[in-house]
Amino acid sequence: MAEEKKVLIVSCSGASNTGDIADELARALVEENPEEYDMLCLAAYAIKRLPSLKKVSEAKSIIVIDGCSAKCASKILETGGVKPDTSIEVSADFQVKKNMELPRAEESDVQRVKEDFKKRVQK
Repeated sequence: MAEEKKVLIVSCSGASNTGDIADELARALVEENPEEYDMLCLAAYAIKRLPSLKKVSEAKSIIVIDGCSAKCASKILETGGVKPDTSIEVSADFQVKKNMELPRAEESDVQRVKEDFKKRVQK
């Protein structure tokens, strides 16, 4: 039997609190619902590793979670000709101020963003 297609989550993992939130959100979504979600290794995609390219091409849909306005995750996908179905930016969409001096996110921010994101996706 063929494996069901999954929603592929592509997230920032940058050296800031907003990158940490994006990464934590992606991991939490996959952990909570591995039948529905899968993650992409963005670095492997950037160097054109075949398993990563295959994941992208076989995804049910693609959600990008960028940490900040640089939108690195989105831009890396764009270099491969891929446009996400859904794209969010932690700093703008969830009003989290980017902090590069403390690259770890506050747990309260992670939880707040996670709950808000789930509401948005369910709409």
